[in-house]
Amino acid sequence: MRWWNKSKKYKDAGWYAVKLPDPTYHFKILKVWCQQQPGRGRFYYSLYKNAWYFELAKDASWFILKWM
Repeated sequence: MRWWNKSKKYKDAGWYAVKLPDPTYHFKILKVWCQQQPGRGRFYYSLYKNAWYFELAKDASWFILKWM
C-alpha cells in the first residue's frame, strides 16, 4: 500500500476508517507494516481523530485482522 497524506477530499469520499482500541501502538511500526503490504490501495493516519483510513476495504480488513 502507499502512504497518502494529500487532499482531504479524497479521504472523505468513502475511505474506510479504523480506530484501534489500544492507542499505545507505535505509529511508525504500523505505518511500515502497511507500506510492506502488497495492496494497491492507499492509507493515511489522522492524528486528530486517532484513526487509520484505507482506500480499499480489503486493506482495512487486513489491518483489522492484524492489529485488533
